[in-house]
Amino acid sequence: MKFQLLPYPFKYVGLGLFLLFSFPSLAYDFYVGFTRESTSAMPLPLIISERLAPLGHIGLLIYLMAKDRVFDEYMLKLKLESAFMVVMITLSIITIIEFGKGNWIVNAGYFFEIQVYAFLVLNAIRKRL
Repeated sequence: MKFQLLPYPFKYVGLGLFLLFSFPSLAYDFYVGFTRESTSAMPLPLIISERLAPLGHIGLLIYLMAKDRVFDEYMLKLKLESAFMVVMITLSIITIIEFGKGNWIVNAGYFFEIQVYAFLVLNAIRKRL
């Protein structure tokens, strides 16, 4: 891949930034969505994590721009298959939810973050198989 400009150790830096700054607000919003308990005053750590959430997306860009340790056709195939599986799972979940109850409100960024988490997990699993 020609757009991988950073050395391999930046993969860990980017992944760390993404996990550190995107997971707290995602977890809090899912908790509020499932329990339907919303508070008028948000806790201070959540306010800080929402303000710093763009750093999570910058971390994801760093992760994507870092070179892989070994990259060949097999690794490309694994990445493409993992991405395809994530898209299919996401579309099926959205379809099931839409047929189940049609009036739900979700930020589009959450689907993006969940897709990234699912891709990372599926890619790691498929590398080990």
